[in-house]
Amino acid sequence: MQVRVTVDGRGVRAERHQMLLGLLHSLGVRLPTLCHLDGLSPYGACRLCLVEVARGGGTRVTTACNLPVEDGAVYTTSSPRLSRLRRLAAELHLARCPDEPEVRRVARALGVRRARLRPVGDTCILCGLCERVCREVVGASALGFEGRGTSRALASAYGEVPEECIGCGACSFVCPTGTIRMQEAAVESLRRLPGSERPCRHALTGMMPAALCSMSYQCASCEVDQRLREIVSTHPVLALGRGPEARRLAEYLVTTRRGAGRP
Repeated sequence: MQVRVTVDGRGVRAERHQMLLGLLHSLGVRLPTLCHLDGLSPYGACRLCLVEVARGGGTRVTTACNLPVEDGAVYTTSSPRLSRLRRLAAELHLARCPDEPEVRRVARALGVRRARLRPVGDTCILCGLCERVCREVVGASALGFEGRGTSRALASAYGEVPEECIGCGACSFVCPTGTIRMQEAAVESLRRLPGSERPCRHALTGMMPAALCSMSYQCASCEVDQRLREIVSTHPVLALGRGPEARRLAEYLVTTRRGAGRP
């Protein structure tokens, strides 16, 4: 069922319950984000994709990524108020992670060159991308949040790499600041297995069942891994379930298995 909404003065139709950020993307409106990735559940942590919503005689500011469109609502994506609030959010991220390239890039795009607050010097913006991709796509749930407020942090059980981690690298791929390094420890554990028992990391995700690794997990030198990335233009794990990309991936995996003498 479709609803009628107004975006920046333009009347458009949208699917009921569609998230506003997705609608904006389809209209060519790009808002800054640090915690959003298509295919993952919305989280609204970075507070950068702010919009103004007018409905029922009132106006409020909220994040677009986790906001379902409502019939008759009027959405504004650009205003002095929104620019001010986005710059404030960017300053907070920059104060937390002053040396991270992606954070600096987003801040500069919003006109923020430096934070007025004292830099914390952290490397994690608590965007939750790594936790969501591990839980929702990989299905491992090897990461989670602990603590509250200023003590909130991403962690694994007992601070160790859990058995659930398969070393696929999807968490590192989506991390905007390069903080996550869990796959390195998992890969070291896999390398300790006999050569005839080392599963390909794509086998551990279920994409290439029974495939073994003959490259000692040097994926950058693996023709199969690089070809997969070339086909889907992203981390292969993230391509699962993405329509045409998933079909191309499946076709290639079938061809690869046959070429290796597997049914």
